[in-house]
Amino acid sequence: MLVAVVLCIPRITSEAKDEAPTARPLEAKPRVEERKILEDAPVICPIDWRRGTREVKQLIRCAASYYGIDQDEALYIAWRESRYQPSAYNEMGEAAGVYQHKVRYWSERAVQFGSADWSVFDARANILVTMRMVKRYGWEPWSL
Repeated sequence: MLVAVVLCIPRITSEAKDEAPTARPLEAKPRVEERKILEDAPVICPIDWRRGTREVKQLIRCAASYYGIDQDEALYIAWRESRYQPSAYNEMGEAAGVYQHKVRYWSERAVQFGSADWSVFDARANILVTMRMVKRYGWEPWSL
């Protein structure tokens, strides 16, 4: 997660030396590797899933639409797997998140499908990784 810091620093121009200095905001620049990730990653479906189930469902619909996946099927499978709960955890199967990814596979999937270093419990990461996987492999990993 990136945090921007805004600093106010007085600025004096050559034309206005006798006037009061004006403040201008400066943004903290991300590290090189963070800039690369930000430049390469489009913001897909900027929906705040933390607000509740309704927003999780909106995020699923949006991501499914973005990747050309049937929205109704995506919603049904998320309901079946977790009832749309990002904090869902199945101890027996050691699966977690909205789409119940096996925890032991999550890191590799997150890296492969563009959500490296994000938790399986982060609904955005869980949903986007799932949609990218489904786009490539179909719903086979989630079939009964």
